[in-house]
Amino acid sequence: MADTTVSTRLALEPGRNVIEVLAYNAAGMIASAPQSVVIEWDGSGAQSVPALHVLAVGVNDYADGRLRLTYAAADARAMGEALAKTGAELFSSVNVVTLLDGQVTDAGLDAAFGQMAMAVQPSDVFVFFLAGHGKTVEGGVSLHSR
Repeated sequence: MADTTVSTRLALEPGRNVIEVLAYNAAGMIASAPQSVVIEWDGSGAQSVPALHVLAVGVNDYADGRLRLTYAAADARAMGEALAKTGAELFSSVNVVTLLDGQVTDAGLDAAFGQMAMAVQPSDVFVFFLAGHGKTVEGGVSLHSR
């Protein structure tokens, strides 16, 4: 087994931060025992005004034409635009990602959430807006695939 080193930058909150790491096998089926470290940070250099991050998703067009919606995509676009406009006055910066209809795929959503995960800091505000059909799956709610 080869040794592998992975490094990443982490955003910390002032005070006590617990970082926990697990390693998975290539199939993602087996995890190592978690390893934890506690980092105390005094907050020097902390961002004083949070940023706003918005992921707005709207789906009108579904493969099953009976599910077609009229305003979902327009609502997602309008929500993103409204939050960008009003957020500019309240936040240090505003980052809006809008996915509509054909852009709303597993790959598109994975990429958008990945982009947000890299950008959003612990003190920031994240809004996920979804306009479209959902369904109940194992007691939870899931986006109905196109």
